[in-house]
Amino acid sequence: MSEENGGAARRGFLERFLDFVERAGNRLPHPFMIFIYLALITVLLSWIVSLFGVSFEDPATGDELQIQSLVSGAGVEYVLTSTVTNFVEFPPLGTVLTIILGIGVAQRVGLIEAVMKKTIMNAPSSLITYAVVLSGILGNLASDAAFIVIPPLAALVFLGVGRHPLAGLAAGFAAAGAGFSANFFITSTDALLSGISTSVVQSVAEDVVVTPVSNWFFMIASVPVLLFAGVFVTERIVEPRLGAYDPEAGDGTEIKTMEELSPTENRGLRNTLIAMVVYVALLVVAVFPSGSPFRGEDGALVPSPLLDGVVPIIFSSSSSSSRSRMGSRSGR
Repeated sequence: MSEENGGAARRGFLERFLDFVERAGNRLPHPFMIFIYLALITVLLSWIVSLFGVSFEDPATGDELQIQSLVSGAGVEYVLTSTVTNFVEFPPLGTVLTIILGIGVAQRVGLIEAVMKKTIMNAPSSLITYAVVLSGILGNLASDAAFIVIPPLAALVFLGVGRHPLAGLAAGFAAAGAGFSANFFITSTDALLSGISTSVVQSVAEDVVVTPVSNWFFMIASVPVLLFAGVFVTERIVEPRLGAYDPEAGDGTEIKTMEELSPTENRGLRNTLIAMVVYVALLVVAVFPSGSPFRGEDGALVPSPLLDGVVPIIFSSSSSSSRSRMGSRSGR
């Protein structure tokens, strides 16, 4: 009897904690406003710190630098004259724009949605949660598109097998968010973050370069950890909290079922897979020789032009796959 009371107490604490998290999350302002507030806080802190005459030594040059208030005349002038320059000279900007072009083409021709739908819909009923969470984690190959595609697909798949669609929606969104940048492959996010890290660290040590693979092994190991954690939370916490799904309890709105991929879409995915295999094979052949222009000094792969050029390589990969997909669509 005491064990049952202890279990009820633990469940009661968990329920109260989740209620608190939900209430706190609902009270958060819009993300855009959060950035505005952070900018205002930065301006306020610059004014407060400048009142005390705080200075610091630049680790790169050894010069003594005085903290300047952003609300002073010089501070306002600096903000107005450096905004565009900071944006244009931001090192990862070119990476982001290049990746957006490739991902935009892949999303426009329906490649991203078709791959994710194929992965989730073909999973056995007992492994649906695993398929949803894994697709959400690996979906960052398509950058932010996973946030748009995975949650509604997961909700429809859960609904199709009689499980609560909100549980699928939550699992898809949580996996895409918590698993963002964790992947078995090098993604555009790795290139983006390595560029940011390099620009920061070179303010102290100019010869240090952070490559896209610097954090790769950690990201690979993160995938199974996040996968099992996401499945556990979904099946042991979220679904029991939602209770059994009652289709008759809705407001009468008709819910569309998820359609199977058409023969043309399946043919497009097949052609995409063939194009990817050919592309990777050609890349491996080009990198394999010790004197390859893709290799660095003394035939090294880290660092090397291959890693420095991972962004256009990813762009070419997504573009070639999208062309195969586009060709299949135009052949309808």
